[in-house]
Amino acid sequence: VVNQYYEAQVYDVFVIKGNTAVFKCQIPSFVSDHVDIMSWQDTQNNRYLPPSNDYVVSQSYTANVMDESVLKGNTAIFKCHIPSFVSDFVNVISWLEDDKRDIVTQDDLDSKYLVLPSGELHIKDVGPEDGYKSYQCRTRHRLTGETRLSATKGRLVITGLM
Repeated sequence: VVNQYYEAQVYDVFVIKGNTAVFKCQIPSFVSDHVDIMSWQDTQNNRYLPPSNDYVVSQSYTANVMDESVLKGNTAIFKCHIPSFVSDFVNVISWLEDDKRDIVTQDDLDSKYLVLPSGELHIKDVGPEDGYKSYQCRTRHRLTGETRLSATKGRLVITGLM
């Protein structure tokens, strides 16, 4: 971590009496991604805090999982397709196999199932029995805390060398 000196500035705002004045804290662009405004303070040392997190607006979205084709014995990769308008706020937290078994991130790299930090589900050494299973991704919205399953279930289409 590098400690970078910067100065935030607030400029005078002219407003007609009775109207609302809006002040903006000007933060240099080279640190703006790493700085949050915690409060405001006036010349009489009154502190003004931002409102609680009640201002987060829940926006409906639908995640989808598509069928994947894979050669028998290879590794299959399922992706959870999340709409771009919420993708910065939504993470895949697990996968559901056949509406029963939760598959979560594991440290065991020898496991048949592996959930990557990107949310992809890897299924190793695919066999004919894997073609009968379905997979859904479970997502969590990091601002609202809401979790939901994908609207569609993906299946494996397993092909073999002939």
